[in-house]
Amino acid sequence: MLNKIILFFFVFNNFFASNAESCSTFLLEKSDQILLAKSYDWIIEDGLIMVNKRHIAKVAMTKDSPMPMQWISKYGSIIFTQAGRELPMGGMNETGLAIELMWLDDTAYPMPDSRSTVYDLQWIQYQLDTAENIEEVVASNQILRIDNDSKSLVHFIIVDNTGNRAIIEFINGEMVVHSRNELLLPVLTNNSYQESLEY
Repeated sequence: MLNKIILFFFVFNNFFASNAESCSTFLLEKSDQILLAKSYDWIIEDGLIMVNKRHIAKVAMTKDSPMPMQWISKYGSIIFTQAGRELPMGGMNETGLAIELMWLDDTAYPMPDSRSTVYDLQWIQYQLDTAENIEEVVASNQILRIDNDSKSLVHFIIVDNTGNRAIIEFINGEMVVHSRNELLLPVLTNNSYQESLEY
């Protein structure tokens, strides 16, 4: 009888289960150790782990922007990518700054202005290359914007080596930062952080 139940469960699961394409990222903390974990349920299964070196000159890939961001990597990093070098879905640099992304349909990147531009995935690489902590990531918004022609609508969860953490979203063309006391639960899904708190 048990074998029939197991067989039924297996058949039912395989024929009637839907493909879930939702992700979750969260932080766990114990003493002075932090774990950033992510489930990555996406239509593309394959990916690469890549190492990015220090002191490499880079130029952002943008479609029509007259001001692609240019920089030299200050820190080395290790990334996970499905799109190729310099286009991470997440990663960590040698200072301990780690960034992961999640899809967010409500994302609206800034309209063109005087800031230099990068695409959404390059935004992660720029931060890993140049930032040591959350404050530096947030401050980069003064000189850098994600190109509003970017096709991936994403938001980010970030943690640095001091344990400081933040969620960064782009809503109505503005950077929205949830950090410190405002970041009650360091969890990110495919909803805005505010929507997730309301569940």
